[in-house]
Amino acid sequence: TKFFRDGIAFDLIEKEIIPEIFKNKSKNDRVKIWSVGCSSGEEPYSLAILVREYMEKNNITIDVKIFATDLNKEAIQKANKGIFTESIVADISYEHLNKYFIKKDDLYIISPVIRKMIIFSQHNAAQDPPITKMDLISCRNMLIYLEPSLQQKIIGSFHYALNPNKFLFLGPSETIGHFSSSLKEISRKWRIYKNVDYI
Repeated sequence: TKFFRDGIAFDLIEKEIIPEIFKNKSKNDRVKIWSVGCSSGEEPYSLAILVREYMEKNNITIDVKIFATDLNKEAIQKANKGIFTESIVADISYEHLNKYFIKKDDLYIISPVIRKMIIFSQHNAAQDPPITKMDLISCRNMLIYLEPSLQQKIIGSFHYALNPNKFLFLGPSETIGHFSSSLKEISRKWRIYKNVDYI
């Protein structure tokens, strides 16, 4: 995994999806995002940076919670620390690097303003109940390792967990199967969907 993996996809998230998520939200509402199979944390931190940037540019003050989950306990422990090697400079803009990371020797530590947006926890997407009332669920390149029947079970959980008219973000090789009538395609190439049918 890496920061802003598939940059064009994250451009779409930044320019089209995040503004839609915040539309019609009042200051007393909460924005909830779920990063499933988050591994060492690059994806939820990437999403947090984009959300933070949007809020600052538009002078928005809303509580944002990003739930980052993975089956692997060691990965979650690593992600929770928010410490990365110098290799991340290839994936992050100079502006974001300076603004949202603290450089210490040859390491980069995620800034507290981003870290506090995220709750890391161990979770089995195939067995544990989903985290509900989500505005965006991102699960990229996890489903491709599972049997088709299990993929469909998890997509069903995501559909159930999404708020009406909110979004699912999958990996470029993943599909939603028989949920095509429930999840409207926003981007075929980058597998971004909108929940248009509610359980």
